[in-house]
Amino acid sequence: MSLIYIIFLALCFFIALNDFLFFRIPNMLILTLIGLFVAKLVFLQTLEESYFPLIVFVVSITVGFMLYAFKFVGAGDAKFLAVTAMWASEMNLLAFFLIIGLAGGLVALLYLFMERPINAVRAYALSILPAKLQNDVGTVNANVPTGTKQGKSKKTTLQKRSIPYGVPVFIGCLILTILVKL
Repeated sequence: MSLIYIIFLALCFFIALNDFLFFRIPNMLILTLIGLFVAKLVFLQTLEESYFPLIVFVVSITVGFMLYAFKFVGAGDAKFLAVTAMWASEMNLLAFFLIIGLAGGLVALLYLFMERPINAVRAYALSILPAKLQNDVGTVNANVPTGTKQGKSKKTTLQKRSIPYGVPVFIGCLILTILVKL
């Protein structure tokens, strides 16, 4: 595996970690992934090899922002998926989306059945972060999902839950890169 893919996976890991902890994906990390891809195109590929990834990016960002408009995903998730789809287009795009779909379903099930332990892990991780980092990211507590709500019949009803979709996207990047580039 070349150094560029190791850097790619490291950036994707930090994006997924940030999404898990804060439910935010920094634009600077997305722009860094785009810059790394452009560097790869300039130094390692021909002009003809750049068309398909750019088409994939445009289609993915369009679909992603349509999903964002209907509040299915966050804007950062849409941007992260579009950029990683651009990277995956040279490997196996169909497998990439399949892995993300399976990983996303698994993450959603984990959040459905294990939300309290997951939030406890997140709270512990946030508690050991330096205060400077927490202040740079913003108000952490505002981004923690509320979970479930008790109804009048004392049955637990589901509210809209926040799921860090950056995690399944990272899992898709990791698995596909290992399978194809290792």
